[in-house]
Amino acid sequence: MRTIRIILSILLFHFQDGYGQIKNFTAQQVSEDVEYLKNQLLSTHPNIFIYNSKSDFDTFFKRFKIPDTVAENEAYSIIASTSSIIKDGHTLFYPSSELINHNNESGYFFPFNLFWDGSDLFIRKNYSSNSEIHEGAKIISINGVKSQELIQFMLHNMMRDGNNYNYPIWVINNYFFEYYSYFYGCPAIFNLELKDLDGSDSVFNVNGLPKSELLRRIRYCNPSESKGIYIDFDLDNSVAILTIEDWHNNILRKYYKQNFKKEISRIFRQINQYQINNLIIDVRDNQGGDPKNSRFLLSYLLDRPFELVEGYKKVNGDSLVSTRGPQMGYHNPKKERFHGTVVVLINGGSFSNSAIFCSSLRKYNRASFVGEETGGSEFIIAGHTKSIELPNTKIQVEISTLQYLIKDYSNSELAGIKPDYEIKPTVNSLIQGKDLEKEFSINLIGKTAKNKL
Repeated sequence: MRTIRIILSILLFHFQDGYGQIKNFTAQQVSEDVEYLKNQLLSTHPNIFIYNSKSDFDTFFKRFKIPDTVAENEAYSIIASTSSIIKDGHTLFYPSSELINHNNESGYFFPFNLFWDGSDLFIRKNYSSNSEIHEGAKIISINGVKSQELIQFMLHNMMRDGNNYNYPIWVINNYFFEYYSYFYGCPAIFNLELKDLDGSDSVFNVNGLPKSELLRRIRYCNPSESKGIYIDFDLDNSVAILTIEDWHNNILRKYYKQNFKKEISRIFRQINQYQINNLIIDVRDNQGGDPKNSRFLLSYLLDRPFELVEGYKKVNGDSLVSTRGPQMGYHNPKKERFHGTVVVLINGGSFSNSAIFCSSLRKYNRASFVGEETGGSEFIIAGHTKSIELPNTKIQVEISTLQYLIKDYSNSELAGIKPDYEIKPTVNSLIQGKDLEKEFSINLIGKTAKNKL
């Protein structure tokens, strides 16, 4: 399944030397694009009335207030605000390809990796040339906008499944520099109001970085170990930790030179060889991919025929009708399946197919979950997106066309998979490289083993 495309681009807010004049649109042009988008959603999207009524949907589009002249970034914010009524994590909005190309070549970017903990915004990594700005410092404001106001505005206008904000929070914590630029622009200088580690207040003007230089510094500070699927063993405690960073076959082949089925089969041969009793599966930060791969992994974990997806629906005229889709029906477990304890690590980046995988494990009572609520829904999602370009603003939109009924959602709150043990990272644990969720899981397995004895 397609997940968020991290397009390395920025959106202009003010005219600045070296950027070129941004485009402006009339209220009529933006209104036409809004109406075009509405009709596309009604004719295609299967989930727009899952979280809201038809009346709510119509009222939302009637209440748009569009100024006479609309700059490109304002048009983007207006269009992207429909995320708040669609509430679908697979329906995505991007600036025009012309603007993306221009800013990838000429733009400047916010030179920090940030961490939003639910109430405060912190500097997690400093990619700027200013060594006086310390990792762990709290950001009070950016270019005069208070952090709380800034984050809430961004979250309101970003993709998510239902009313669960864990996925857009994860996106902000990993790609703030992109989404800040979409909504607030890309000035050459960023004014930061900070509260330092000792509690003192300070103000800095920091130069933005060109895209190529920012990415170079990110890669330097975060060298890739070229791992996609890998296993670590603690033989003394009979524990194995299986990490799956991506479910996409094409990504696994291209970047990691791996075949999913071959890797998983090899790993479970090792697990059986070492007679491992406890398996930790880490799908944190895994935004999804091919459902057939989660089905394959589940066949090593479940002891009975299982369903991955209970049904599919699509829009047909004014109706939502059942249709066939991938992974329908019951699937058989492997004879050489794993019989021990399973613990799964999850967070807001566990989206799309990762949520389907976790939902199946919970449905069959096969695992305990540690971490944070998944960004993806436990019950129902939409996917199989089609790409459109709005006629006037040229804003790019990916619209879901197929509904996945993972499992019955009557009388449920349509949330993500919630952990049995909620463990949240802190800015200090992230800076220090401590894995609180993994440490907790290993201790949990140890206590469980002692109780059994």
